[in-house]
Amino acid sequence: MQVRSVRRLILVACLALLVAAVGVSPRGAVASSGADEGRGRETITTVLYPGWNLVGWVGPDTPTSDLFDAIPALRQVWAWDAEKQAYQLALRDQYGDLPALTLGVGLWLRLGGNSTFEWTRAASDLGVLLDLHGGQNLLGWTGTDGAGVADTLARFGDDLEEVWHWDAEAQRYVPYPPGSDAASLATLARGQALRIELARDTRWWEPGTARPTFVFADDITAEQREEVQALFESATDVFAMRFGVHTTDYTVDVSNEHSLCAAGGGVIDLPFPLCRTAVPHEYFHILQSELMGRGFGAPDWMNEGSAEYAQFVYEQDVDPQGTFPHRHPYLAVEQLTITPGEVHDFDRRHRYLSYALGFVAAEWLVDRAGEEALVDFYRIRKSHDRWEDTFQAAFGVAVDEFYEAVESYRHERAPLNPHLRDDRTEVIVVPLSAAAAPVATTIRGQIANLTSFFAERFGADPVDYTVYVVDEETYPSTFVSLLAPTVNCNIGSDPWPKIVIFDCDVDESFHTFSPDGDHYTRFIIDGHIHSTLTDLAPPLSTRHLQRTDIAVVCRWGIYWLCDGVPDYIAAMYEVHTGAADLDHILKKKMLLAHGVTKSLSSFEGRLSAGGTSAEAESALLFLAAHQLADHAGEKALLEYFRVLPSAETIYEAFEHAFGLTLDEFYTQFESYREMHPYAPPHATDDTVGPVLAFRGALPADYPGETRAKFGAFQAFFEDRFGAERQELTVHVVTNTREVEQEIPFWSGIIRSGFARCVNAWDDITVISIDRCGHFGSIDGFYLGGVIVRNRGPWWLQMGLNAYATAAYQAHEGVIDLDTHRDTQIDRALQTSGSLRGIENSAGELGAWYGTALGFVATDWLAGHAGEHALASYYQEHLPLPEYTTDRRWIGPWRAAFEEVFGLTPDEFYERFEAYRATLTAE
Repeated sequence: MQVRSVRRLILVACLALLVAAVGVSPRGAVASSGADEGRGRETITTVLYPGWNLVGWVGPDTPTSDLFDAIPALRQVWAWDAEKQAYQLALRDQYGDLPALTLGVGLWLRLGGNSTFEWTRAASDLGVLLDLHGGQNLLGWTGTDGAGVADTLARFGDDLEEVWHWDAEAQRYVPYPPGSDAASLATLARGQALRIELARDTRWWEPGTARPTFVFADDITAEQREEVQALFESATDVFAMRFGVHTTDYTVDVSNEHSLCAAGGGVIDLPFPLCRTAVPHEYFHILQSELMGRGFGAPDWMNEGSAEYAQFVYEQDVDPQGTFPHRHPYLAVEQLTITPGEVHDFDRRHRYLSYALGFVAAEWLVDRAGEEALVDFYRIRKSHDRWEDTFQAAFGVAVDEFYEAVESYRHERAPLNPHLRDDRTEVIVVPLSAAAAPVATTIRGQIANLTSFFAERFGADPVDYTVYVVDEETYPSTFVSLLAPTVNCNIGSDPWPKIVIFDCDVDESFHTFSPDGDHYTRFIIDGHIHSTLTDLAPPLSTRHLQRTDIAVVCRWGIYWLCDGVPDYIAAMYEVHTGAADLDHILKKKMLLAHGVTKSLSSFEGRLSAGGTSAEAESALLFLAAHQLADHAGEKALLEYFRVLPSAETIYEAFEHAFGLTLDEFYTQFESYREMHPYAPPHATDDTVGPVLAFRGALPADYPGETRAKFGAFQAFFEDRFGAERQELTVHVVTNTREVEQEIPFWSGIIRSGFARCVNAWDDITVISIDRCGHFGSIDGFYLGGVIVRNRGPWWLQMGLNAYATAAYQAHEGVIDLDTHRDTQIDRALQTSGSLRGIENSAGELGAWYGTALGFVATDWLAGHAGEHALASYYQEHLPLPEYTTDRRWIGPWRAAFEEVFGLTPDEFYERFEAYRATLTAE
């Protein structure tokens, strides 16, 4: 007994000397990873040196005896008990202090002999959550090889006082000064260990190598895939550290569709980038389900509220200055008659109640029982038949007592708006500064006119809500605790108050800019309409009408009514005030809607596009509302919303309000569309090929000269590239506004601020001279506007346009093609960016270098498959979209690429980089 005690004392003294030693060599134990096919698990190999080795245990929980069996020269194993701040010793056949090894622990291994030993060991792919203590800790790195030390340790913040790693070959410690540019260790290897000194106790998450299963749609770019994976890794890190839970046992389906974010059954449906910010929320739902297990439930306010609180935790971690926690209490306090218990079965279409009230409830519960109690509720749920019993066990309060307490708490968290403090049904307009008073008076007059018009024309009852009028200087001090620090000029929709920042500096492209010259009149009109409809069919009153056949982004059952009716009412008010002309509006809407080929019935769930294409779809929905008003009278439009709360189905409400079934109206409306076709110039001439139409103040000889040039390079492209002549109309305009009422989509593009030099749709192309910069620009945009048409990868769009334009200019004797090619190659070699990185846009590479790289790639493809293949790819293999949006349409281009060029995009990228390397070498 005395011998053993003396031996231990000597060993501790030796280790103390090692801790005090400071070396300069960066070398340490060398590790490599591989797969043990025979055992079906991953292994890593670590080179151990005679003497002391500091390693991390990354395998499953294992008896210490197995370690001695695996390493014949092993004499001693030491582990550090951070809580007791003392070492634990294991000797061969003497494991009393250290009977087993656990994931993430740091170990001192002392080897005898004079030679190194290659130690191949099993490696778990699991992450581990470690409870660390103030003072010394030994960490074994379970994450991936190559993890940056600085980034990995950054989460410790100021709590990290010292870091050391061990040079096993030199038998010395090497210091790593946290945050120093002269750091001695850049990356971590799996199975490596560190000795760290902490100022206080903390929790530490090491991610492991396991990842969720990601299923990406073809049109999700490489950059987006990396971003999605990084978001989930970040959420996993934050929640593991804060809540002590983590999992990778789930699947993420990532698409580019316009659908809802959802998590269930171990699967997250993630439309991206639409649901980028919802990643932490949906991941927390996965944790809830995994902790509860199947067959156990919880109220919706609890599920959504705790997920929203988790989202808040995440956002505060990545952005400590954010204002997330201030928003939900405001929403919750607006619904005076609703408590968390009343939204037990609340559906997603009325999300702000379940989410907002749930967040406030979670906030109260955390304040009472701590953050981990939210997780404990789900962890112990399977131990109780009733969720109410689980609730009391987790939070230490009965449900009824909680409901009473949280009802008072939510009113402490956010003040009531003025319209909720009286018993009158009227809009309250509140100026928040002396400068705002005149504008508030104007807005009161506008609302009075709106109220009178809506009552007389549509049979609407008065409504009440609050409008705050504020100047830019006053806004931050008044509302920054409620909303984000930077906002639009007008904010708010039910149940939020409406906020007008009257002195915002906006131009005419602002989406609520009105003919009166201000930016808030249309905002007030739209807000009053929405409040009117909400008052007729409040959120809770229509939850029984939730559809199960499709997801509807509208709580009133039929999306095209939710969109079309408010738009129609707003337009009629503008006609009433003389701000607009009805014939002008109908012509504009008709022209916009001609670009939509889908039927009205396809818009029961939501719009199918974004940007300027959404403008066209909304025009179609406006026309549907106009036809309903024409058929059944304008008051019938509001009657639909009025009867929804008492109707058994949306179809019953529709037939009651309009006197015909929904299917009957669809038939009627499609007949109406057929009676008003749009015929662009190319559809009414006798020639095959594009038709040029000129608008604006052009020089007298410009149209004739341009037609001649256009014909010349059509013939050239037909001969050189095999490009077939396309049936379409090309509008050449000097100013974007000159064709606002004549070309489908155009007014929406101008108002959205997305007009470019070349704008292409199904059979319409607009070349805007004011956007291109000079009259001669049409020469360089034939291929882009007529053949490429914003399809396929960005680098090929730009590269082919540049390549074909150069070929034509060389044909005309303007440039030498070989010299031009050398110039493009030189430019492309000035960047290390890849084609894969510019599939969707020029990105950080920029248009100048991105186009040059695209030119070189197009030149390679022309040499590989011939120039005819370039035009064939676009004209014969890539389908035209029904219309393009304000963003470049990428679409399913990969299969067509392989079919035409005989290479998958990935194979091409690999071969192109090899070719590019030869250019660099030369």
